[in-house]
Amino acid sequence: MTARVAALPADARPQVHVVGESLGATAGQAIFARPGAARSRQVCSVLWTGTPSGHRVGLPREVSVANLDDPDDDAAVQALDIVRREPR
Repeated sequence: MTARVAALPADARPQVHVVGESLGATAGQAIFARPGAARSRQVCSVLWTGTPSGHRVGLPREVSVANLDDPDDDAAVQALDIVRREPR
């Protein structure tokens, strides 16, 4: 699939946005965290919800949203601040 998309003209390629919630967020992060993973250049943005402590992988357009009752409240507040400041 990646080769087919790469073969399309740049202005005809679909935008890929990744969303993961809870266990899905954890599994999705594992895909991007692998050493040498080129997938980070193939997605437009990533939104994780419900990962422990608002964990992030470090992708360019990555936001993690956590509950305020998460054990690491600072990460939750910081994630919510990012969402508030970056409306799309």
